[in-house]
Amino acid sequence: CDIIGDAASDLPTLGATSERGAGVWVSDDSITIVGDRSMSILNGKSELIESHNPKHGNLIYSLDGNPAWYQHDEIVKALAEVDDVEAVESAIRLFRRWRFEFPSAPELLTGLVMAALMQTSWTWRPQVVFTGEAESGKSILFGMLDYMFCGLSTIFSRDSTIRGIEQYVASSGRVTLIDEIDKNKHREHIISMVRSSGRGRDTRVVSK
Repeated sequence: CDIIGDAASDLPTLGATSERGAGVWVSDDSITIVGDRSMSILNGKSELIESHNPKHGNLIYSLDGNPAWYQHDEIVKALAEVDDVEAVESAIRLFRRWRFEFPSAPELLTGLVMAALMQTSWTWRPQVVFTGEAESGKSILFGMLDYMFCGLSTIFSRDSTIRGIEQYVASSGRVTLIDEIDKNKHREHIISMVRSSGRGRDTRVVSK
């Protein structure tokens, strides 16, 4: 049994003095993408604005110690050139390489990947569990998901602890993937944390 986790801080509990880390953040008038030492802001204008100032509006963002999971210029180029429909269909075709039990699984997973990137905007986060026989490709699927998130995610293994997951997530929108949780000696505590945090009420949120 494996878990894909949407890891993020709960928006309602974050005030102006709380630093929001790596990820995509939605406020009343803008979308802010936080990366390594800079952030990109979409605030109603046609262009994406790059900023090195950690303060935007009445919110403070943490720009230090973040993964370099995106490049501003590449996102600007993608917004201008990438066909949204083709991008979605390409992801669906990629997920169809796995033999899921349900025919609609590739479309569902594509939507969940997009939702994971925007997870800080949800008050409730979907919990996703992958199950399958040994050697069915679950770990390979996790590796592909990790690649798709471009450095915004990490894969936790059977030796991972709740403390380690919490330290990784902190006040960020990072994505957490937990592989082989059935072999983790802390699995009951991790699953309990996952179940409670999916409600979007805690400071640190991890959904399975």
